[in-house]
Amino acid sequence: MSNETLKVVESMFEAWETLDMEAVIDLWQEDGYLWSMMNAEKTQGHEKLRVHLARLMGTCTRLKIEVQTFQVSGNTYMCECIDDFDTEQGGHGYIPTARVMTVRDGKVDQWRDYYNRATLMAAMGVEEFDPKQGKKLEPEDKKFFIVS
Repeated sequence: MSNETLKVVESMFEAWETLDMEAVIDLWQEDGYLWSMMNAEKTQGHEKLRVHLARLMGTCTRLKIEVQTFQVSGNTYMCECIDDFDTEQGGHGYIPTARVMTVRDGKVDQWRDYYNRATLMAAMGVEEFDPKQGKKLEPEDKKFFIVS
């Protein structure tokens, strides 16, 4: 199952990077979910995923998922990655993320992300950076999150 799991996840990341929402949805189980753990609830099912993804993908003009390290065990994929993106408003952001995904019958079943929500919202220009976090991450700060 590990090879199949890796192939499905790689295909999903490729679909995200092309910002092709329908390709992303097609790679998800009908009852699958995305759960950014900083949110109170998961987004489950194709229709809810489509609404949620439209908000995310509607603001991005470029997205690159830079996997730093990963591990596959059976149908579970875990990685440290950097989501590096540009927005319509001319913004640029990168979000260090821990990601856990499970695959069932050739499609993503569960996708769980762990990241700093304030960093993401500030990078997307949706809300101001939380002053308790110090400062907004700048492009030169990215080097601190790259695993060598």
